[in-house]
Amino acid sequence: MFLARLNYQVQATDISDVAINYLQEQAAKYNLKIHPRVCDLTELKNLNWQNQSFHLVVITYYLDRKLFPLVKSIIKESGYFFMETFHQSPQIEDQGVFNQYKLQPKVLLAEFSDWTVLFLKKMNKRDGKRYFVRNGNFGAGAF
Repeated sequence: MFLARLNYQVQATDISDVAINYLQEQAAKYNLKIHPRVCDLTELKNLNWQNQSFHLVVITYYLDRKLFPLVKSIIKESGYFFMETFHQSPQIEDQGVFNQYKLQPKVLLAEFSDWTVLFLKKMNKRDGKRYFVRNGNFGAGAF
């Protein structure tokens, strides 16, 4: 909703119809340009994003490594990708999340190695990791 309040056109996808219904209500209440839809991100063929491009893609607390190539293909040149997710770490064991849904160290950095990393932060014990990367290599060093 933050980006919609700044007059960006926003597409929101979630598997939860409760979350999408809430977003629809808020968008209508505040007259925001948000296009929400219920969708299972594990069904890539149902996403229908092949002919679209975005300035920004945000993924929070969802990890499906099969999405990375799609994300890279739909972000415009000089566009951005922000991800916040759980990660595997010997210091962080009690997140209540199965390891298959945690990002392993340096996987995202390797996947987006040809992009510029603008922000990488390990969060506290209960949170995940935050990543913010820019499409293209603009001379800033990657971590």
